[in-house]
Amino acid sequence: MAKRCPSCRTEVADDARVCPNCPWIFPEEEAENLPAPAVATGWSPLPLVLTALVAAAVGLGWFFVVRVYREETVPESAAKPAPAPAPAPAPAPAPDAAPPRTTVSGAIKTGKEPAPAPKYEEPVEPPPAVTVIKEPPAKKVKPVKEWKLRGFVYDLMTLQPVPRCQVKLYDMDTNANFETSTDASGRYRAILPPLPGRGYLIDISKSGYASSYLDPGTEGVREKSADDRQRLCKELASAVAQPSSLQPHGADPLMTDFYIAPESCR
Repeated sequence: MAKRCPSCRTEVADDARVCPNCPWIFPEEEAENLPAPAVATGWSPLPLVLTALVAAAVGLGWFFVVRVYREETVPESAAKPAPAPAPAPAPAPAPDAAPPRTTVSGAIKTGKEPAPAPKYEEPVEPPPAVTVIKEPPAKKVKPVKEWKLRGFVYDLMTLQPVPRCQVKLYDMDTNANFETSTDASGRYRAILPPLPGRGYLIDISKSGYASSYLDPGTEGVREKSADDRQRLCKELASAVAQPSSLQPHGADPLMTDFYIAPESCR
């Protein structure tokens, strides 16, 4: 005669002491003499949940035991970090080191050896160009055979030409004397032999005029006022005559004008 497990309601043999489907243990009394316990029909997951919780607790406890054991057995040398190695001293720069060579990264690896890097060569600057300027050959100066003197003699007060003035040209070293006179327009002309390194002294004389004359280098005589010319006339009338020297350069005529002061300015 078969009987049922009160837990899982599985039919088992009448003499079975344990349910083969669940951990139910039948009591020693006769099953038929005891009233069947009231159990809910259907399968219950409670046994599986309890089994899973027990397995999880066992596994967690084993994990902590193993971890504590490993921490206690770690050697002291492994626990402390190794000291960092001291930096190696930088190599001293080689004297007259060549400039760094330019290398190209990312070269394609092939079975052949890479070509050697090109040698760096400093650019050689060309020597500066030297421009040689040749001086033009000196022109041959023809010797001057004669000097030409030209000019006018004017009244300092009226600024008018003075005709028939005696013009004397002389050289103190050779005692050479040359005389000429002004024409009706007050112009004089003279052609003289050249002197080496010096000029001719000139004297101008005219009745009613002082023997002194204005320095031929004076500029702006005609732009001066009458009062200024009057003052110059008084100075010339009372001054000692100082003859000027005329020295042409080359064969071209030397143009020189003179201003004489009338004696009425005294």
